[in-house]
Amino acid sequence: MKKSNLFLVILATYHLTTSSYNPEHFKQLIKTRICKKCDLTKAMLQGYNLPNADVEGTDFTGANLTGTQFPHANFKDAILDGVDFSSSLLQHIDFTGIKARKTKFVNTHLKYSKFINADLTDANFTSSTPYETDFNGSTFHETRFDHADMYKAILRNTSGNIITDDRTNICCTVMSNGTVESLMGYKCGHQETSSCNRPDSVFYQDGAQQTVYTGRQE
Repeated sequence: MKKSNLFLVILATYHLTTSSYNPEHFKQLIKTRICKKCDLTKAMLQGYNLPNADVEGTDFTGANLTGTQFPHANFKDAILDGVDFSSSLLQHIDFTGIKARKTKFVNTHLKYSKFINADLTDANFTSSTPYETDFNGSTFHETRFDHADMYKAILRNTSGNIITDDRTNICCTVMSNGTVESLMGYKCGHQETSSCNRPDSVFYQDGAQQTVYTGRQE
């Protein structure tokens, strides 16, 4: 085989292994912001601004969505396994029923979003802001919330465990059994915990990593 032909074969193989999404679906999303049950696996969407997008049921497995802006978007039942959402704006988003295993939500803005009945196994929310975010019925396993702002987050009916540290803000947070917790760490010590009807808050040990068990251990 000639060297030029061999190079083309290698290039084509590389493209197929690194980008397996449907290019028509990619164009449709960018143009219309609507792409339900599309194939966007391994898509390179970093930096795109797509408010009010509707991607219900779409497969984004392994996609790069760093620095994206999806405020008020619909991600219901989407497959987000291995997606990187780092440094993205994801406020007021409906993530109900998603699969987001080993997904990175690092340093993302997640205020007022819904992760109802989501699979968040091994997901990473380090330095994120799930402020007043609803995780009702979701599955956790070694899910990291180091440095996260979980003020008034809802963890009701969740199963598994989350990992936090002494800078995680668990203030007025609704836990799995419905009780309201305020674990006074980096930020919560400056909040009026009495407004949560839980004045007897617990202090973290300085610098100690904490694991907060939020529900049934399966």
